[in-house]
Amino acid sequence: MHIYSYGAHGLGLRPTNKPAPVREWSERLKEWLLEREIIRR
Repeated sequence: MHIYSYGAHGLGLRPTNKPAPVREWSERLKEWLLEREIIRR
């Protein structure tokens, strides 16, 4: 679980210029899905 200290709710999957880690959450999701073999490369 990642708990971010700032950022809006419901960011969606669109690219953003918000400061890290907010703009990196979708990459963390992808890593999690790959690790659990829910998706493949």
